[in-house]
Amino acid sequence: MNLYISLVSSLPLLRMTEAPLVSYGKFMSDCEGLLDGRNLGMLRRFSLVPGLRPGQKPQDADAASDDPGALEDFIKEFPKGSLAREYLCFESALRHSAMKLRAARLGAAFAAPKPGHVFFDPEADRMVRAAFAAPNPVERERILDTARWNKLDELEVKNRTRFNFDTVCAYSIRIQIAEKWAARSAGDSAAGLDRTVASVLATDPGAQN
Repeated sequence: MNLYISLVSSLPLLRMTEAPLVSYGKFMSDCEGLLDGRNLGMLRRFSLVPGLRPGQKPQDADAASDDPGALEDFIKEFPKGSLAREYLCFESALRHSAMKLRAARLGAAFAAPKPGHVFFDPEADRMVRAAFAAPNPVERERILDTARWNKLDELEVKNRTRFNFDTVCAYSIRIQIAEKWAARSAGDSAAGLDRTVASVLATDPGAQN
């Protein structure tokens, strides 16, 4: 049996607003026994914040997720036409639009990417503008994560993704998103809300500058 069929078939359905039935750690553990070294290495680096592994703090990494040059170099590590690469281009566009809008609101200068760096996507820009109109950071990140989730759906249909590495990559991002939002339903206490805010700020491109 194809190893991807075995792996993907064993993964429980994910919903953004529900706690996943398996953890990201368990998901990666299952992948370690089935994927080859090259794909496993890419999967480990494929996270909500480009250039940072899941759970890694920005100060512990060399890659700057909001540096256009470093971000483009990171994206090139993934194969052309792959779901991972196309998703990262969309994530880059989200961050680019968020930084541009934030700079405009603060009256600050915005350093546009050098010629050749393409980080604009009309849909990403529309979602960022909707997110920045939200009443608080948590709702803003919910809008952005919904955009990420929907983009994965779009790419899976476009790439005819089914029982392959693209499927696994899409699942990886979804489980990271679902785990992040599971913290929101862990309790209604102020401490629970504080944890949620801290979590969303870590992946909110509008809060990184």
